[in-house]
Amino acid sequence: MQNQSFQTLPRRYRPYHLPSDFPVVAFLGRHWLATMGQPLFLHFHNCIEIGYCISGKGTVCFENSVADYQEGDFSIIYPNTPHITTSPTSDSCWEYIFVDIDLLFAPKNGIQGGEGLSALFYAVQQVPLLLSANMAGPLYQLLRLLFQEFHHKESLYDQAIHGLLLTVLTDLAFLGFSDDEGHPPHCLTAVSHAIRHIRQHYAEAVTLKELAALSFLSESHFRRIFTQAVGLSPQAYLERYRISRARDLIYTKAIPFNEVAKQVGFTSVSSFNRQFQKHMHMSPSEWVRSNTEAPFVHELFSFADKNSGELFDF
Repeated sequence: MQNQSFQTLPRRYRPYHLPSDFPVVAFLGRHWLATMGQPLFLHFHNCIEIGYCISGKGTVCFENSVADYQEGDFSIIYPNTPHITTSPTSDSCWEYIFVDIDLLFAPKNGIQGGEGLSALFYAVQQVPLLLSANMAGPLYQLLRLLFQEFHHKESLYDQAIHGLLLTVLTDLAFLGFSDDEGHPPHCLTAVSHAIRHIRQHYAEAVTLKELAALSFLSESHFRRIFTQAVGLSPQAYLERYRISRARDLIYTKAIPFNEVAKQVGFTSVSSFNRQFQKHMHMSPSEWVRSNTEAPFVHELFSFADKNSGELFDF
């Protein structure tokens, strides 16, 4: 990836609220085009985005870097990762699959060890991934099969998609943890316990002491291996997660910022505003205005929406 900063661009939220029993949606066809020219904003989702470039070439822009893509490439962009796909021409077409990870791994869906796998997945330092056709390994082939299942929709296709997704996401989780020789580190269990606890108790006063105790490690040792595995300190990860939950509340519920701050675990509005500015590069009120002034016309809140069938392939 090339080094380039887009940190000052506005960030727009594009959420997809998917059914709990099949939290997956596909945007198929040739009408999903990359943005031409320089981006004016970055956007992010509450779901993981799996993209397939049908034609054209260009760059995927992130906060601090850009990655070149071409026809046949797959992109993996994790939830809450600001990005935008651009092209110098108008012929760059993509297809996308979006998956709500929390719903997919929810206990009600009957996935044995789903909570643990979800914690491992979210522990990865969520670095976007581009897979080229000339890197046609097992993960690339699994992604091809995933899109094919959505296109053909043969008997029991939803079960096939479910199984393929579990395999793909498991591979991605362990890929993020593996060392240069493909071996997962010994700290997997410790990190997964901590991530799970943070995601379940973020609105409470989570301390380093209790996270280390869950992992049966000293505080200094736990902090070291957590930072090594995740790329953030435990406190920084907690703050980032609280802000992600705050964005959901701000976007979907008309409640005051002080109530948002309280519900996600901040002890004061000033602390909440400071952390929001740090992560979003704008204040909560500025972020609300940015999203209100330019709403996402393809936002998906319900499969029952009469307009959804014209935009999305289910």
